[in-house]
Amino acid sequence: MALLAIVITALYALIPKTARLISGGRNHYIAVNLCKDRIERTRSFQYSQLYLMAETNTIIDDNGSPISDGLFRRATIINTNYEPNLTLVTVNVEMKNVKSMFFAGETESCSAIFTEAPEPLNAGPLAS
Repeated sequence: MALLAIVITALYALIPKTARLISGGRNHYIAVNLCKDRIERTRSFQYSQLYLMAETNTIIDDNGSPISDGLFRRATIINTNYEPNLTLVTVNVEMKNVKSMFFAGETESCSAIFTEAPEPLNAGPLAS
């Protein structure tokens, strides 16, 4: 009976640690999706206006909306000098540490390269 009590006590001590690990994994998953959502939003901008998406250390919630006490911090970096006619957009989402509830450097990152769409060729009237 004493052995059973020792095993149960040891397992009981693992519950908070397991909960933190699950929460941390969930936060990484959300952070990756926040990165991808920001890249998708950038696709709706004209090439000449990509610079408007730049931001630094914006605190956001699980949905990407700015909020003062969010669990995530997002930075969007627009590099217009990546290559001629190419712009590199990098989104970094930092997560609060689930134990300390401070930003401690855990980050997920996504990047995409944008180029200006060429003007359509004027093919003239269609032949009938």
